[in-house]
Amino acid sequence: MIKAGAVIIAAGLSSRMGDFKPMLPLGETTVIRKVIKTFQSAGVHKIVVVTGFNGNQLEKHIADMGVECFRNEIYAQSQMFDSAKIGFSAILDMCERVFFTPADIPLFGVDTIINMLNTRSDLICPTWQNKKGHPLLVSNELIKEFLEYTGDYGLHGAIKYCTGKMEYLEVNDWGIIYDMDTPQEYSAVKVMYEEMRV
Repeated sequence: MIKAGAVIIAAGLSSRMGDFKPMLPLGETTVIRKVIKTFQSAGVHKIVVVTGFNGNQLEKHIADMGVECFRNEIYAQSQMFDSAKIGFSAILDMCERVFFTPADIPLFGVDTIINMLNTRSDLICPTWQNKKGHPLLVSNELIKEFLEYTGDYGLHGAIKYCTGKMEYLEVNDWGIIYDMDTPQEYSAVKVMYEEMRV
């Protein structure tokens, strides 16, 4: 099996943003391309992107990046964990461990991915100043348990259901905690991205 893969969820309606988050500009790139590039720069090349809303447009936008796209056709009536299951099913048994993140958390760094891979945990969450962030890293065996979960509490419920114990890795990377659900948060992320590049 490949050492590591990633599942990126980009299926939602972006209703609070009022614009399609994955394809919003971020410097010279876009949000989704930044997330993919960070994983690839850390040596993670088996990447699954789950699309839904604006799926055709998004899939064309990242067609040159060497990722696989899978569509959540009922994105408007489903939750994020439903999209996660689509991604996990697509990558199951291909990688020893799999990163998981929504597409709207674009500022985590390459070093964070590498540091997480250097742990031996089956289930790990990065933290910055004790604040939990993304991406998560999950072993292939626990993904099988996630896929069995049918409760009402999404990813949090699956984590509690599985036999693995969540471990936390403190990283020097504030990017793990900044998502962008609103125009104000997006503006802040753009400013932070430009500061990172100075």
